[in-house]
Amino acid sequence: MLDKLKGGDLRSIGKSNEVAQKVLDNPDLFNEFFKGFFNTDPIIRARAVDTIEKISKINSEFIQKYKSELIYEIAPKSKQKEVRWHIAQLISYLKLNSKERNDSFALLLNWLDDPKEKSKIVKVFCIQALTDLATGDKYLEEIITPRLYKIISEGKGSPALKSRAKKLVKKLDLIH
Repeated sequence: MLDKLKGGDLRSIGKSNEVAQKVLDNPDLFNEFFKGFFNTDPIIRARAVDTIEKISKINSEFIQKYKSELIYEIAPKSKQKEVRWHIAQLISYLKLNSKERNDSFALLLNWLDDPKEKSKIVKVFCIQALTDLATGDKYLEEIITPRLYKIISEGKGSPALKSRAKKLVKKLDLIH
């Protein structure tokens, strides 16, 4: 099934929508796609992770059983931007205990603050996932809220990052 994700370039999703539907119809195939995180071909890896994210958005139970591997093994080693932004999304779908939430929060905060991370999409999905993780946790909210305000007020952020930060600040303000 991973072979169906070959070809083209990183800007396209290839057949990931079609493949995601096949996996939703046959959940036993999910394990094969999870192995896509380790594929040496960056196009297959990116599309496999895109497929995993699409499936998990519909049914988070698919990724739930892999949460420790995702948080503690895969995410810390991931350098490819197309993989990182999907990992951020996946983390926000997981049911996490407080240690997993705090560890995930720290990882995403590192990605957000990493000067080597040039991908604006990674940063957008990081602030979204950080806010999702922080919601309802006063301590984490106190960490992410000033960063969101800083993104809004700085002249360096992309329009997409600033726009998302504004929406997330409103979300956090509505909770209180």
